[in-house]
Amino acid sequence: MRFLLAGLWLVGCSASDPAIMMDPSVRVDAGSPPVDAPVVVVVTDAPPPVGTGTAGAACTQGSDCAGGTCLGAAGQPHEGNVRFAGGYCTTLGCRLDSQEGCGADEWCIDGGDTGICVAMCAKSEGLSCAREDHVCLGLGSFGGCFSREAVECTVVDKEGTGCPTPGDLCIKIGFDDFSLGRCETGCDPMAGNCSDGRGCYLIVAYNLPFCSPQGKAKLGEPCECDKCCENSLACTVNDDLSGRTCRNYCIFATGEGCGPGERCKALKKTPDGDPISIYGGCVPD
Repeated sequence: MRFLLAGLWLVGCSASDPAIMMDPSVRVDAGSPPVDAPVVVVVTDAPPPVGTGTAGAACTQGSDCAGGTCLGAAGQPHEGNVRFAGGYCTTLGCRLDSQEGCGADEWCIDGGDTGICVAMCAKSEGLSCAREDHVCLGLGSFGGCFSREAVECTVVDKEGTGCPTPGDLCIKIGFDDFSLGRCETGCDPMAGNCSDGRGCYLIVAYNLPFCSPQGKAKLGEPCECDKCCENSLACTVNDDLSGRTCRNYCIFATGEGCGPGERCKALKKTPDGDPISIYGGCVPD
């Protein structure tokens, strides 16, 4: 009987039937006519896989992250950046200095070419970093979670300890822990004496000038941060408080650095109206 069934199978299913040869799941009962219709396979464009990692989560590729982008990992954007050591999930294209485009407890910061979302932290708000290898670094009125590898020195005084180059400044970068620092090279913003194409800027929050990657805004153009202008230009508050503009650095007490029809305006003042630095920006008189 086994051989008879086999014979019926061979008769009912010709080896010339491409549909059956290609798709063994097609079932043909003994005695039914041959199936000549081709098997149609519908292929759809499946969306790329999306992970669950929120901002700051460890990752090796974008598909690990809910936002679709992994920073710092091998072959990923910002590869080798110590702030993103171990991989750093994020979302791109958010609105700077806001939560727009980011998730809950995330903040948008400048990532160079676009805004990137980072995990927020602040003990006062009950926000802590989820990863043991992360620390809370200052972003202004709150902190952001970044790799501990970004910490280069211990803040004890303006010089600090742990900087490999003598004379470097140990700048406080910790938000809750004020001992966390980063080594920076001091400079004169009037001279713009930084190397490697970097610019010299007075960082108002520290009241210290040091070398940083150059900004792109030119003289007379609007700016949003202390180091957003080209080298030797100070991002200065407009007299009408409408915003900030790139101006030449100057010495506040003497007006040195300003031309005819200009005055040296303090970059920031104390509540009593006293300048917090010897440097200012030249504005129309």
